[in-house]
Amino acid sequence: MLAVFIFGGALANQKFPHGSPIGPSYVRHPKSPMTPVPQQRQRSISCQQRQPHSKLDGALDQRFGAQGRDSLHASGRDFGTSHVKTEGVHVKFDLPKKVSWDQKKLKTIAERIVASGEAVESYLDIKLSVPESRYTNWPPALQQQFADARTVEAGKPSFHISPDSEV
Repeated sequence: MLAVFIFGGALANQKFPHGSPIGPSYVRHPKSPMTPVPQQRQRSISCQQRQPHSKLDGALDQRFGAQGRDSLHASGRDFGTSHVKTEGVHVKFDLPKKVSWDQKKLKTIAERIVASGEAVESYLDIKLSVPESRYTNWPPALQQQFADARTVEAGKPSFHISPDSEV
């Protein structure tokens, strides 16, 4: 359904590889009513529901990714946003930069900074955390020492929708 919102239904007529999540059963008008799923399809759909965005993103990347990357490279960039027009469809392609740091190497560097007498906070962001599984296994006296530093918030909700007959 996401493809309908982004591309106004233009993807419904595109050819995608077998098993792609973009097809007649997935590309519907946003206001169309939900229809019951035949029993034989429920098993395959439940597998697809586990990671619907990653499958949809994979299909979109397969269809438009190379053109988007080529457009970025043509403008001298490896990351960022580009716009591609193909077969009557305008695609906004966004490829963000994702940076990761080797934690063991950063720890070694931080120790050298401290040993040289400089403030490590000038160079690195330091974040301390306590795994919840450890916290819950501590004795109450130790938990109490950390209680003021602990905040509990609700996480992201998840939903499982099934026919009434399965409840």
